[in-house]
Amino acid sequence: MVRSVELDERISPLSRRLLPDELWELAYPLIPLPKVRPQGGGRSRVGDRAVFVAVVFVLTSGCAWRRLPDAFGIAVPTAYRRFVEWTGLRLWDNLHEAALAQDCGQPLLDWCTAIRDAALARPAAGA
Repeated sequence: MVRSVELDERISPLSRRLLPDELWELAYPLIPLPKVRPQGGGRSRVGDRAVFVAVVFVLTSGCAWRRLPDAFGIAVPTAYRRFVEWTGLRLWDNLHEAALAQDCGQPLLDWCTAIRDAALARPAAGA
């Protein structure tokens, strides 16, 4: 299955600040495709970009998971579950390495470093 980068014009200014398009273009290929549910049904999966923004907010603001603002539109268990999954896949280190490899500029590299460091400071359960 081939995915295209989700660049959405409706993204809020806060979301755009937390996750600029250039950073999302680096992160998106590193996020695994969702597993297909053999039984079907269930709720639609929340978009990876929306969850990524919420996780980055929690990581970089220092707020508790349970205090994730409703404005993000992401349930706390969803954000935390993806954080644990992505941490187990070394997403934060891989994102930093991708930023270094792409020579994407100091501000974006600094932001990737801040996200990685914040994620490493918050160990995920079972990771």
